[in-house]
Amino acid sequence: MSKRDSDRGSNGSTPKGTSAATSVGTKPVSHSGSAGELAPPPTTVVHATREEQALSKQSSPHASGSSHSPKSSGAAVGTTPPVPGKTDPPHGNENNESPLKNKKYPNYTSSMDDADEPESIYNQEDDRHPELAYNSFALDLSFVSNASFAQHRGDHATLARAVFHVFKGNVGAGVFLLPTFYNDAGFILGPIVVALLGAIMIDCVSVLLRTKLAINHAEIKTYPAVVGFVLGDFFQQLTKFSLIFTQFGFCIMYFQYASAIFSSLFAGGAFYSFFVALSILLVTPMTFLSNRMDILAYASMVAGVFVGLVLCGTTAVDIQNLSQFGFGPDVFMCVPTARILVFLSGHMFSLEGIGIVLPVENSVAPNDRPRFRVVVKYTLTGVVILYIVFGVLGYMAYGAVLTNSVVQALPPSLIKNVMQCLLGLSLLFGYPIQFIPAIQLVDKSLDIQDGSTRANLMRVVLNIAFGVAAASIGQETINLFASFLGAFVGVHLMITLPALLALLGPAALDGERENYSSFHFLLLIFKPPYNVKKIKCYAYLLLALVVWVGGMYYTIRSVLTGT
Repeated sequence: MSKRDSDRGSNGSTPKGTSAATSVGTKPVSHSGSAGELAPPPTTVVHATREEQALSKQSSPHASGSSHSPKSSGAAVGTTPPVPGKTDPPHGNENNESPLKNKKYPNYTSSMDDADEPESIYNQEDDRHPELAYNSFALDLSFVSNASFAQHRGDHATLARAVFHVFKGNVGAGVFLLPTFYNDAGFILGPIVVALLGAIMIDCVSVLLRTKLAINHAEIKTYPAVVGFVLGDFFQQLTKFSLIFTQFGFCIMYFQYASAIFSSLFAGGAFYSFFVALSILLVTPMTFLSNRMDILAYASMVAGVFVGLVLCGTTAVDIQNLSQFGFGPDVFMCVPTARILVFLSGHMFSLEGIGIVLPVENSVAPNDRPRFRVVVKYTLTGVVILYIVFGVLGYMAYGAVLTNSVVQALPPSLIKNVMQCLLGLSLLFGYPIQFIPAIQLVDKSLDIQDGSTRANLMRVVLNIAFGVAAASIGQETINLFASFLGAFVGVHLMITLPALLALLGPAALDGERENYSSFHFLLLIFKPPYNVKKIKCYAYLLLALVVWVGGMYYTIRSVLTGT
């Protein structure tokens, strides 16, 4: 059996001289490659037998009469008794500990098959995929299993189903805003920009998957956890804030979107605030069911079916209008203005499905994960192609008539009324899917018990606040608000954080973060050597900065000036 480097002290804490790679229970690996080239995890992971674990427990000073749990006493799965006389060498600044260093993780890797997993791992199955409770994929998984989200022995999502969820996570109600964004780009320049943006997004998803694979740890499987391991606590909290802000931003936009549709359908565009209030009354009871994913999964299914029907119906009407009447008014090939940043941030809002990639990948059987990482690239390529085709068709068919959703721009007919009704209902049924992931994180942070009076009061207050925000912003700014979300937080989730992971991932895996303060560790992004991959990451960060500042400026200015 190979000697582990995760020796524990008598108090169960990680020795201060242990590197970051050692603290997660894997053998240190040299990561001297260039940015973005994260070394793969060890190919062989040897675990202690149950007899050796028992012997280790008996020899531990905490084996009896201690208030510490096995987890806190260092009796993690896969550790071996310390070898007398052998200590880890000192490693830099001992007072500058990483935020994840003191966590006692079990030695479980994604490369283990069912036959290799110790029995104690199965005793922790309910905690193996806690991240599933905080994303819309959990709702779909619950609909299939009609049970809890725990992954039991052999109960993994198929590769085809996982790919479907990645596709579904990127194609929602926001896709109907895409044709409107082409007013700021044109039908030639726009597709070129979207294709480049899609290539960047796919590359960033690949970086995220490679980083998670290189970390190779059971408890580091979510986007915030991966960011926290590499970049530290500040960026981990920034990731959580971005995810929560995005989800709650979706909620505000859904109130805008649905109320504008029903106002147009039933009142000729009047009484918008009344329909916002009505929407609040309809969705608030559903948000009380945040602990009943099996019920809300049916709402998720209905919303998905309605979106699919509206997508097909709208595309058919677009093609019919183009064949009969040609291009719509004020359709341009290129619109070379600075408002291309609004176009970019709007598409970043729609392409924010990066947060669902890791939870879906975690649900796939270990032997399918290498193929998933390849297939997901083709899936996202298909999403980008769909975005381009649907956006260009809608823009060419209606041109300057587009102000918000392309469904609103359809010519008056019974089909349009049906499409409006289905889209409005899909937004109301889909609202809990956007609300619950963020509210569960809020409940967890504030230690609010789900189902309690305090929890229900929090949901009522938030729903009213979102409704007031939607009523104040107005129904004519849906696309601008979506662009603001993309510029304010979407660009960081999609580009900034993955670029930093590519630049600093190898250094974090080598334990270099222990030697620096958070600020000085961040400065390592400028450390030589400079190669093509590092320069590419610099370009990503520059693009993210431009979209972040410019996108927010133009969206806010457009709201204030009405242009």
